[in-house]
Amino acid sequence: MYLYSGGVKMSDLDRKISATFAELATVGDFLLGSVRRAQAKYIKKDGTISIHKAQPVFTYTDAETGKQKKVRIREECFERVKQLIENGKRYRKAERVLCALMLRRNLSDSKKKDRFPVAGDGQHR
Repeated sequence: MYLYSGGVKMSDLDRKISATFAELATVGDFLLGSVRRAQAKYIKKDGTISIHKAQPVFTYTDAETGKQKKVRIREECFERVKQLIENGKRYRKAERVLCALMLRRNLSDSKKKDRFPVAGDGQHR
């Protein structure tokens, strides 16, 4: 099915690609990684158990070295970092969908319509 958009024919695949680009444009700021809150339990000399809430930790993979790194974040930034990570998940999902759609479009463009062309005398080459 073809639709006309701005004087250009658009297939269903092209519309999905455009919608995915629009989704990527709405993501905004994002972080790729994870964040966690840790609690440390320890036993005091008198035998009581005490729980210490540790500072939240943001874990990510360094692009240059490929190694995981950890950064402590302030408690008041925890919710904002969680939102940025959710945006990162939306970005990665849209990126995977876009890659799959572009691959499908590029492979469909390269398909041969006629695998066995017929020569002028009716003989196969």
